[in-house]
Amino acid sequence: MHEDSLIFDTGGFKNFSRSYSENDFYKLLKDRFKVKTKIVNMYGMTELSSQYYSKIELGGKNIKRGPHWIRFKIIDPITEQEVPKGEIGLLVHVDLANINSVPAIQTGDLAIEREGGFELVGRQPLIESRGCSLSAQQWIEEYQNDSN
Repeated sequence: MHEDSLIFDTGGFKNFSRSYSENDFYKLLKDRFKVKTKIVNMYGMTELSSQYYSKIELGGKNIKRGPHWIRFKIIDPITEQEVPKGEIGLLVHVDLANINSVPAIQTGDLAIEREGGFELVGRQPLIESRGCSLSAQQWIEEYQNDSN
């Protein structure tokens, strides 16, 4: 492996694989692929035209930052008002690149505003899982059922 190599994590497991803490997962990847540099993590979704990225140090916070045309806010799920910086709330994105769609998306993701970005802390309890890995899992299940 070249010394400038890095690991690019796009996530998307949605409870269909083994469960690891983020730190354990990244340590396993770095050991397996012999990568000494930081890991880059991407946060995005089909409904957004833009993505957020973070550089991750083992044991450090995973702070997502995006380009200047996307903004986020973190709101209280009951009042829908922004929570004070450092408190957990629901993540809302305003993506100006969504020119043929809605510009604002309220997610089921829980986050905390950090310096220059946000830290994901999980999903709102009892909310259904969504995402491309679920579509792939559904396709695999349907394919297996059709093959039998």
